[in-house]
Amino acid sequence: MTTIPCVIASVLMAVAELRWSYWTCAFIANFLNPIGADGIFTVSNLLITSMFPPKTQGVAGGVFNTISQTGKSVGMALTALVANEVTRNYRSVDKPSSAALLVGYRASFWFCVALVSVSLCISALGLRRIGKMGKKSD
Repeated sequence: MTTIPCVIASVLMAVAELRWSYWTCAFIANFLNPIGADGIFTVSNLLITSMFPPKTQGVAGGVFNTISQTGKSVGMALTALVANEVTRNYRSVDKPSSAALLVGYRASFWFCVALVSVSLCISALGLRRIGKMGKKSD
């Protein structure tokens, strides 16, 4: 499951401390996240396009790409909204702004953990009977 590296990356960033070195969590998270995200996109694109006849596979890939990009945009907007709201609410308690930003970032990373975990559950349930790709069926 290619979503597991994304979950690990989000958890690492959610628990990271300011006093820790970049190599402790942030590097590992930045290494794992693209592996998971690119793997998800490639596997999903191959799976979607293989379900259509060769004549329409290009259109299916284009529609998948459009939906994927729209989903990324909505996800980033929601994550920014979570971070901004948590930061704004924490600031109202007269805390330093850097501490408020850190709390907002942590909340956004925990939100990412939740979203990717839901994606992991959906893909585990939805793909459990998919079989082997490229296997010749007679």
